Amino acid sequence: MIPQSFTLFGHECKVVFVDTLDGGDSCGEYIPMENEIRIKKNMPLSIQEQTFFHEVFHAMLGGLGYEKLNDNEQLVDQLG
Repeated sequence: MIPQSFTLFGHECKVVFVDTLDGGDSCGEYIPMENEIRIKKNMPLSIQEQTFFHEVFHAMLGGLGYEKLNDNEQLVDQLG
């Protein structure tokens, strides 16, 4: 189950389901300045859940300052 929000590094991060994303064919995105994860809603639940965790790992790695790891989509996808 995907929460509507969660706390990360002491800040509330919202989860929003959207029809489209700016990232083209992406399934989701993390917007750091808005503390928001956006997930496409027209996908199977299992893909939405994997996308949620993928974006959570982006938020964690970016927040910890691990930019090289954060940019490694293969790693982030496998962690998700």
